[in-house]
Amino acid sequence: MQSHKLYTDMVQSTYLTLTHTFYTAESTRLFESGLQAGEFLRRVQECSVEEQTRAHEVLHHDSVAAVRDATEKALLAGRLQWLAKDGKSNLLASIIA
Repeated sequence: MQSHKLYTDMVQSTYLTLTHTFYTAESTRLFESGLQAGEFLRRVQECSVEEQTRAHEVLHHDSVAAVRDATEKALLAGRLQWLAKDGKSNLLASIIA
């Protein structure tokens, strides 16, 4: 597929779309579970590592960075303001305590 220039269109793009869809839903689930910002970010890192490992095992090596990016973007999309606010609140609470 790679030699016929079909890999990117048929395999990689489908994989990236499925990855993005899955992790968009996972982001919502994690957010709604009430995790604090730090734990949410730890989970983002875990998912990123898991997906990179999976990509190394099943995809062409050129796809690994794209899979990592798709995973992290899907998990973090729409969460940055909340992460900053929650992180700031937790930092202030730790200083006061």
